[in-house]
Amino acid sequence: MPHVDGQLLDPLEENLLDDLVPTRQASESDQRTRDRPTCSCLRRLADHLCHLHTVEQKHEPINLCTTLAEADGTRKCAEIVLDCHCCQGDLKVAMLITTVLQTLLDWLSVSQRRSMQVDQTPKVLFGTWTIPKSDAMSVGKLLTYRVLAKSQIVVNNLRLRIDKITFKASKSGMSCKFIDTKYLQQALHRLAESLRELVQHVRN
Repeated sequence: MPHVDGQLLDPLEENLLDDLVPTRQASESDQRTRDRPTCSCLRRLADHLCHLHTVEQKHEPINLCTTLAEADGTRKCAEIVLDCHCCQGDLKVAMLITTVLQTLLDWLSVSQRRSMQVDQTPKVLFGTWTIPKSDAMSVGKLLTYRVLAKSQIVVNNLRLRIDKITFKASKSGMSCKFIDTKYLQQALHRLAESLRELVQHVRN
């Protein structure tokens, strides 16, 4: 018969002790969950995605000036989240990063093709001098390439995070997580392909 502090327990006390053990274990697990550090990255990404959606609604069709104006903020948002250690294994955060970056690349694809038409080329000023439209197209391509080069670094870092998430999911044995990571890998592949095609288009 079980005993506590040298005293034997009767059957009723023994059953009560058995009931308390899992409760205590659950309480300790809940405490560890509460003590786990949290972050606001999911909210940050969701807010930025809503911002991009609002911009898109106001500037339909999207143009190169608007895209370049939003590019740095979008990239920095992704960089801040990728630097966070609290959400490194979060599938939803990784998917939102992918969605935000894909939105930027989609804008660049549309606006770059529109800007190749001379009548759609934004006016470029150098001091008081208005650069000829033929040269302004080259300036637009140069600025676009600069955005793409910086985006490539962010996508590489995102790939490292997604690879870690995929590895952990494969080890966990949870089929639902494995399916989610497959979808995430497909989204990353589309993002990388969009980036590659844009770089090739701008270089030509």
